[in-house]
Amino acid sequence: KYVILALSHMHLGVDIEKIQRNNVISDYGMIFSKDELERIRVSSNPDKLFTIFWTIKESLIKLKNDDSKLFNFYKINSLLLDDSQFLLNYFQFKNYIISVLIKKGELEGRSPL
Repeated sequence: KYVILALSHMHLGVDIEKIQRNNVISDYGMIFSKDELERIRVSSNPDKLFTIFWTIKESLIKLKNDDSKLFNFYKINSLLLDDSQFLLNYFQFKNYIISVLIKKGELEGRSPL
């Protein structure tokens, strides 16, 4: 198991999760939108995409410091396609996905580190 710690002078959210096999995506209707569930279902690597989506949502909740809303409130398509508010980066480390979100407005003239 790994833990991730991010230190920054900007607001950010970060999450790390192990890529799990055989997630039953139908059990996650309250977490993912219908479009997200369909994208996972038709993916060539559904376990990895599930974990990417999960870590992005976790990162956003941590960035906003708001766990009162269901994950489904935050749509991945909005984050990735209407990318006006956040800088998103995710990557794979061994069998883990790490996602980092930073508010774009805080990046002007600054380094995220």
